[in-house]
This record gives sequence, structure tokens and C-alpha cells, in this order.
Amino acid sequence: MQDGAAESRLPELVVRTLSMLAKFAGALEQVAPPALRCLFHTCFRHAEGKHQFAVEADGLRVLLRVLTLLPNSRETQLHGMGLLFDSLSEMRGVDLVQLRADAVEWGVLAVLADARRNFSDVETIVMPATQMEQVLGKLALSSKRKLS
Repeated sequence: MQDGAAESRLPELVVRTLSMLAKFAGALEQVAPPALRCLFHTCFRHAEGKHQFAVEADGLRVLLRVLTLLPNSRETQLHGMGLLFDSLSEMRGVDLVQLRADAVEWGVLAVLADARRNFSDVETIVMPATQMEQVLGKLALSSKRKLS
């Protein structure tokens, strides 16, 4: 396999690994921080990898599950917040409103509140969590109003 081919499949492979490890909390604690760091750098640098992670590989749902399982892991939350922020930001060819609505449905607001509470002294966790809460909270309110 050529380097480019392996790199383009990296998000899918890491998401599968994290999903499997989410069943085994002890292993997840060891693997999550470097896996999320790897995913963040891949998705941040490569639009195709970001799309594959967030849309095709069900990565957002897996990421939220990992962040829920490891709410007190500073490194997991740090890399997870960066990945979450990047994944919910501009992405070509994606219905971002729907992706964000899905994230709200999957519990992102609880994850963000936990991260801010557990790491109130870590600016690189608090700032993106606060910004995402503001945007996604408005989305959650507007969708509740539409249902009423």
C-alpha cells in the first residue's frame, strides 16, 4: 500500500480501533490520547481525512463515546476537543447543520459541559468547549422550538 493510500484510510482505521476499545475501558485509557492526537493531526491537515472521520466512519459518534467514557483524562479531553471543534467546523460538501444536529442528538452538549467543569483551568479545553456550547446550544433550542 502506498503512503498516500494508508494515510487516506487512517481516520477510518483509528475510529474502528477506538470503537472496539470503547468496550474495554482499561485499554481505552492507554490508547485514546495518542489515537485522538493522530486523528486530530490527520483531519486538520487533510480535508479528505476529516470528511472520512466525521461523515463516513461515524467518527463523531465514537469520539463522543470515548469522551464520555474518559471524562477525567486530560489528554483525551484535550485532543478530543480539538478534533470535535475541527470536525464541526467548515467542511466542503457536508450539511454542517445536520452534522451539528446529529452531534447534539448524540450528547455533545453534556460532553462539553463535563469537559469545561472537569478542566476549568485548561484554556485549550475550556475555550473550544464554550464556543461549541454557544453554537450547538442555539441549534438545540431552535430544533426544540420547531418540535413544539
